[in-house]
Amino acid sequence: MKQYFVKNIYGKTTLSPIVLLFLIVFFCLEAKGQFPGVPVITTPKPATMQQYGSFPTPSPPRPNVPSPFHYGISIQERNARMIEEDMQQMEQQRKLQERLIRESMEEFEPRQGLNMDVCRSVIPMPDFTSEKGTEYFFSAFDEIHQMLTGEVPVSLKDAIFLAENAYFGNRLSYADYNRHINEVAALCDLKIKQEGLDEKDPMIRKMMLFHFMSDTFQVRLPDGEKTLTHLPITYDYNDFEGREDLSNIFVTKVMAKNSGQCHSLALYYMVMAEAMGIEAYLSTAPMHNFVKIKDNKGKWHNLELTCGAILTDHHHIQAGFIKSEALRN
Repeated sequence: MKQYFVKNIYGKTTLSPIVLLFLIVFFCLEAKGQFPGVPVITTPKPATMQQYGSFPTPSPPRPNVPSPFHYGISIQERNARMIEEDMQQMEQQRKLQERLIRESMEEFEPRQGLNMDVCRSVIPMPDFTSEKGTEYFFSAFDEIHQMLTGEVPVSLKDAIFLAENAYFGNRLSYADYNRHINEVAALCDLKIKQEGLDEKDPMIRKMMLFHFMSDTFQVRLPDGEKTLTHLPITYDYNDFEGREDLSNIFVTKVMAKNSGQCHSLALYYMVMAEAMGIEAYLSTAPMHNFVKIKDNKGKWHNLELTCGAILTDHHHIQAGFIKSEALRN
């Protein structure tokens, strides 16, 4: 038993520390909460909320998503049906236009001729005969009609003057108009002689007129003392469609202002070509006009008078929105 007792520093006999530790552990395990002030260690349990009556458990809110429309058919079928309906309407309109054109052309058979009465009966147009100034247009129409029926020679120069002069109330001078054309033709011929070029070569005459319009043109006058300089005709961006003033697209405007746009410049070349005996062709593309000429080997060239260039057909096809149907036409 002595191994369970030891003497402390005061010489008294007491239990050994090992025995004391054993006794403390033993009582803690057996007595648990029997000692006051010592907390009892228990296993934690989940907390519970006291319920006061029965309340319905709210369901989570549903997102406010609009329900899709129901047509009874798929979207692809609906689109296909709409496209088919549009195509049918376009086909009906095309057939109607063809019928109207066919009926109109039947009225303009050669045996019946072309006159104002036929025009008014076939193509319904508003009647402006009572309006002031319309007499100029009716008079111009009669003279152009004489060209189309062979009563007088066809002249592009005169047809353009008649139309533009009617717009100005017959105030233009036909003498000045002709004088300008004859002077330009004479200057081109004079330049060909001074350059020692072949006067009978059609291609030289075509390109000399193109040079007059698109480049600085200098020629010695017949007296040999003075040199005439003509600046290139410029493109006029001001109201180039003639919406504010229709005369901005006139050939007479090119003569007066030395500027124009694709419509008036192409027609100006054609008028001068007619006066100089040059073979040229007025060509049209969507929203554009230009001139086609043929060289001595039969190859075609496009004169772009708005910028003074010679362009290929490929350029006009790519830049002018020309479809294959137009090429076949």
